[in-house]
Amino acid sequence: PVKNLLHGWGASSITRLQSGGYLTPTGNTSIGVRRADVVAEQTIEGPKTITEWFNKAAFIAAPDDRRGTAGIGVILGPGRHTWDISLRKRFALTERFNLQFQGDMFNAFNRVNLNNPDTNVTNLNYDTITSTAPGRNVRFGLRLTF
Repeated sequence: PVKNLLHGWGASSITRLQSGGYLTPTGNTSIGVRRADVVAEQTIEGPKTITEWFNKAAFIAAPDDRRGTAGIGVILGPGRHTWDISLRKRFALTERFNLQFQGDMFNAFNRVNLNNPDTNVTNLNYDTITSTAPGRNVRFGLRLTF
Protein backbone atom coordinates (compact mmCIF):
# COMPACT_ATOMS: atom_id res chain seq x y z
CA PRO A 1 0.00 0.00 0.00
CA VAL A 2 2.78 2.50 0.88
CA LYS A 3 4.61 1.60 -2.33
CA ASN A 4 1.48 2.53 -4.31
CA LEU A 5 1.36 5.99 -2.69
CA LEU A 6 5.04 6.89 -3.14
CA HIS A 7 5.85 5.40 -6.54
CA GLY A 8 4.52 6.07 -10.00
CA TRP A 9 4.52 9.88 -9.90
CA GLY A 10 5.39 11.93 -12.96
CA ALA A 11 5.59 15.64 -13.62
CA SER A 12 6.20 17.81 -16.65
CA SER A 13 5.97 21.47 -17.51
CA ILE A 14 6.19 23.87 -20.40
CA THR A 15 7.29 27.47 -19.90
CA ARG A 16 6.64 29.97 -22.66
CA LEU A 17 8.17 33.45 -22.59
CA GLN A 18 7.31 35.37 -25.75
CA SER A 19 7.99 38.92 -26.78
CA GLY A 20 5.08 40.81 -28.29
CA GLY A 21 4.21 40.83 -31.95
CA TYR A 22 5.13 43.66 -34.30
CA LEU A 23 2.04 45.73 -35.09
CA THR A 24 1.39 48.23 -37.86
CA PRO A 25 -0.73 51.36 -37.28
CA THR A 26 -3.55 51.66 -39.80
CA GLY A 27 -6.52 53.89 -40.56
CA ASN A 28 -9.77 53.60 -42.49
CA THR A 29 -10.08 55.68 -45.65
CA SER A 30 -12.80 55.90 -48.27
CA ILE A 31 -10.91 53.35 -50.39
CA GLY A 32 -10.04 50.89 -47.63
CA VAL A 33 -7.66 50.38 -44.72
CA ARG A 34 -4.19 51.88 -45.16
CA ARG A 35 -1.12 52.36 -43.05
CA ALA A 36 -1.34 55.49 -40.91
CA ASP A 37 0.84 58.58 -41.21
CA VAL A 38 3.53 59.30 -38.61
CA VAL A 39 3.20 62.70 -36.95
CA ALA A 40 6.48 64.61 -36.95
CA GLU A 41 8.15 65.32 -33.59
CA GLN A 42 6.29 62.46 -31.83
CA THR A 43 7.82 59.33 -30.30
CA ILE A 44 6.04 56.03 -30.77
CA GLU A 45 6.81 54.67 -27.30
CA GLY A 46 4.05 55.02 -24.72
CA PRO A 47 3.45 54.07 -21.09
CA LYS A 48 2.38 50.48 -21.98
CA THR A 49 -0.86 50.52 -19.99
CA ILE A 50 -4.15 48.97 -21.10
CA THR A 51 -5.58 52.40 -21.95
CA GLU A 52 -2.45 53.65 -23.73
CA TRP A 53 0.02 51.04 -24.95
CA PHE A 54 1.86 53.36 -27.35
CA ASN A 55 1.76 57.11 -28.00
CA LYS A 56 -1.54 57.49 -29.85
CA ALA A 57 -0.63 61.06 -30.86
CA ALA A 58 2.19 59.64 -33.03
CA PHE A 59 -0.17 58.49 -35.80
CA ILE A 60 -3.03 59.92 -37.85
CA ALA A 61 -5.07 58.50 -40.73
CA ALA A 62 -3.41 58.86 -44.12
CA PRO A 63 -5.22 60.77 -46.88
CA ASP A 64 -7.03 58.84 -49.62
CA ASP A 65 -4.54 59.74 -52.35
CA ARG A 66 -1.44 57.97 -50.94
CA ARG A 67 -0.13 55.32 -48.60
CA GLY A 68 0.69 56.20 -45.02
CA THR A 69 4.23 56.91 -43.82
CA ALA A 70 4.20 54.59 -40.80
CA GLY A 71 6.55 51.64 -41.06
CA ILE A 72 5.40 48.06 -40.93
CA GLY A 73 5.66 46.55 -37.44
CA VAL A 74 6.74 49.74 -35.64
CA ILE A 75 4.67 49.01 -32.50
CA LEU A 76 5.70 46.16 -30.20
CA GLY A 77 2.67 44.45 -28.69
CA PRO A 78 2.48 42.87 -25.23
CA GLY A 79 4.38 39.64 -24.60
CA ARG A 80 3.12 36.36 -23.13
CA HIS A 81 4.42 34.45 -20.12
CA THR A 82 2.75 31.14 -19.33
CA TRP A 83 3.65 28.15 -17.23
CA ASP A 84 1.82 24.88 -17.92
CA ILE A 85 2.28 22.12 -15.32
CA SER A 86 1.16 18.49 -15.38
CA LEU A 87 1.22 15.92 -12.55
CA ARG A 88 0.46 12.23 -13.03
CA LYS A 89 0.14 9.30 -10.64
CA ARG A 90 -0.19 5.69 -11.68
CA PHE A 91 -1.85 3.18 -9.34
CA ALA A 92 -1.43 -0.55 -9.87
CA LEU A 93 -4.86 -1.96 -8.99
CA THR A 94 -4.07 -5.56 -9.93
CA GLU A 95 -1.48 -7.20 -12.15
CA ARG A 96 -3.67 -6.45 -15.12
CA PHE A 97 -5.42 -3.19 -14.21
CA ASN A 98 -3.76 0.20 -13.79
CA LEU A 99 -5.36 3.53 -13.00
CA GLN A 100 -3.69 6.81 -13.91
CA PHE A 101 -4.76 10.13 -12.44
CA GLN A 102 -3.61 13.29 -14.23
CA GLY A 103 -3.96 16.95 -13.32
CA ASP A 104 -2.99 19.73 -15.74
CA MET A 105 -2.78 23.46 -15.09
CA PHE A 106 -2.48 25.81 -18.04
CA ASN A 107 -1.22 29.30 -17.12
CA ALA A 108 -0.62 27.81 -13.68
CA PHE A 109 0.33 31.08 -11.98
CA ASN A 110 -2.71 32.87 -13.50
CA ARG A 111 -0.60 35.64 -15.03
CA VAL A 112 -2.56 38.24 -16.98
CA ASN A 113 -1.46 38.07 -20.61
CA LEU A 114 -2.72 41.06 -22.55
CA ASN A 115 -3.91 40.80 -26.15
CA ASN A 116 -2.80 43.36 -28.73
CA PRO A 117 -4.03 46.95 -28.62
CA ASP A 118 -6.23 48.35 -31.39
CA THR A 119 -3.86 50.00 -33.90
CA ASN A 120 -6.50 51.52 -36.21
CA VAL A 121 -6.42 55.30 -35.64
CA THR A 122 -10.04 55.69 -36.81
CA ASN A 123 -11.52 53.21 -34.28
CA LEU A 124 -13.03 54.24 -30.96
CA ASN A 125 -10.77 51.84 -29.04
CA TYR A 126 -7.60 53.09 -30.74
CA ASP A 127 -4.49 52.38 -28.59
CA THR A 128 -6.54 50.43 -26.05
CA ILE A 129 -6.27 46.79 -24.99
CA THR A 130 -9.77 45.41 -24.59
CA SER A 131 -9.09 41.71 -23.90
CA THR A 132 -6.69 39.23 -22.37
CA ALA A 133 -5.62 35.68 -23.09
CA PRO A 134 -7.33 32.95 -21.04
CA GLY A 135 -6.51 32.77 -17.34
CA ARG A 136 -5.67 29.62 -15.40
CA ASN A 137 -7.34 26.50 -16.70
CA VAL A 138 -7.32 23.27 -14.66
CA ARG A 139 -8.13 19.84 -16.04
CA PHE A 140 -8.31 16.46 -14.28
CA GLY A 141 -8.51 13.04 -15.84
CA LEU A 142 -8.56 9.34 -15.01
CA ARG A 143 -7.45 6.55 -17.31
CA LEU A 144 -7.98 2.85 -16.70
CA THR A 145 -5.66 0.54 -18.62
CA PHE A 146 -5.99 -3.24 -18.79
